[in-house]
Amino acid sequence: MKSTSVAALMSLLTCVTFPTLALAADTYADWGALSASETQGEDFQILTQTVPGSNVLITAIHGGGIEAGTSELAKAVAGSNHSYYLFEGIKSSGNSVLHITSTNFDEPTAIKMAAQSTRLISLHGAANDSSGDPIVWMGGLDTGLRDLIRTQLINAGFDARIALPGSGLEGTAQGNIANRNRILAGVQLEMTRSLRDSFFVDGDRRKPTTQVFENFRTAIRNAITAHVVDVNDRAFGIDPLATSYLSGGVRFYVQPAISTLTLNLGTSIYDNNYSGITIEFYNTSGMLVTTRSYTSAANSRFVSLPLSFLSTGYYSIRVVRNNNPSPSWIFGSVNNITALQ
Repeated sequence: MKSTSVAALMSLLTCVTFPTLALAADTYADWGALSASETQGEDFQILTQTVPGSNVLITAIHGGGIEAGTSELAKAVAGSNHSYYLFEGIKSSGNSVLHITSTNFDEPTAIKMAAQSTRLISLHGAANDSSGDPIVWMGGLDTGLRDLIRTQLINAGFDARIALPGSGLEGTAQGNIANRNRILAGVQLEMTRSLRDSFFVDGDRRKPTTQVFENFRTAIRNAITAHVVDVNDRAFGIDPLATSYLSGGVRFYVQPAISTLTLNLGTSIYDNNYSGITIEFYNTSGMLVTTRSYTSAANSRFVSLPLSFLSTGYYSIRVVRNNNPSPSWIFGSVNNITALQ
């Protein structure tokens, strides 16, 4: 992903290095336009890996020859225990025409895999800024995971910076593919060309990867591991999909001293017909305690729903009805909880 410099602002804030954003528009506005003109298997390919039990998805929607190095890194970060999605340009040249900006990227498999994941990391290539230094610009709405990745990268010796508002690299639009997962918040990493070149011998992605590549990969994987096992404000679905929602989900503990205990629910489907869900609350004996129904407009969060009707103790939540036929598209979390391991 390219960017444009703002000369006047740079002159005022000389201590800050801004990425540069390209002014050129994409050749294709969306997947429908691209797929009508380009041929799968000749111009592009889509590669996926789905790992049962993993709620983590690594994406490179500008992979192959579009933004060099992002595909290789996505597969390496995913390894054998996380899912990945790659959209790769495979033309002999001119792969940049296959670039669809993140907020317009609506290839159906990508949308489905994103919405079924809880943690999503979207890898991109950025142009070098005026310094030419190897930098990774950090963005996305999942600031907790973003900051963990940044810390790990800095500890590994990388220049990891938070993307500035207006830079075009911040990845904070709700429609960005990075933020279209269950929790409507993911991480976007924009790696400069000089950084991506350092991932390969002689800067050539046809050649073996370097120790720099391995260090970068390891840092991200370490952050994922640290974040997924964190039980604070955890999302339903951290457990394998097969045991989520319809089989009890994640248990949580209601503490009498906490008066602000709330249930947050939402959907990542952009569907104006979406209107609501019904939740059953079960105790540790598996007995139904109560049922509650909630409604919401499409793509919005349920926030600040008090759980004062529950007595002190552990509970599990089961989604029993929603107007979309796939319960896996629903996400949720309980604030101020202690998760039962």
